[in-house]
Amino acid sequence: MSSGTEAEPKMVAYGHQAFAGGRAAYVRALSPGHRGPWRHLVLVPLASSYGSLGVPVTLAALGGTLIVRDRFDAADALRAVTEHRPTHLFGVPTMLRRLADEPPGPGEDLSSLRAVVSSGAALPASTAAACRARFGRDVVTVYGSTDGVNCHTATPGAPAGGTAGTPNPAVADIRVARADGTLAAVGEPGEILARAP
Repeated sequence: MSSGTEAEPKMVAYGHQAFAGGRAAYVRALSPGHRGPWRHLVLVPLASSYGSLGVPVTLAALGGTLIVRDRFDAADALRAVTEHRPTHLFGVPTMLRRLADEPPGPGEDLSSLRAVVSSGAALPASTAAACRARFGRDVVTVYGSTDGVNCHTATPGAPAGGTAGTPNPAVADIRVARADGTLAAVGEPGEILARAP
């Protein structure tokens, strides 16, 4: 189920290739150069569209380790980073803001994190800045993964908090079309069309 950030909430059916190919490719792109091991702390429900990167992608496609909590609590999540040493932390903007605002606990060590990933809603610039200060790294925003658009801000020059990012060519070809279906000019509004590999 999607959150409906682009329009109405919806249910999307994924094929095995969509998970093993497209969604795994977008997760790999979140931290360029990282070849594993993959250790993902997923703070959102695994049954959600965003959380679906947990079992089929982290475990099945990447052969990684999946770290989950019983419920979201900022202090507990930060302790889990210190204790379990995830390479990637996945959450929605409200969760990430609560993490950024949480005072450091005794012995806190966030150095294992290669990426802090936001999706599910627009990331406010103030939250992105607070996370940069708290985690010592940029937040990667993912947009449109439910629909196969898979834009992200892991690409240099596309900072989180100001853009939906750029499409991942390993996942989808993107074009913006006018109402008549012709290609829109750069900067011209239009409908986002995505095609999977």
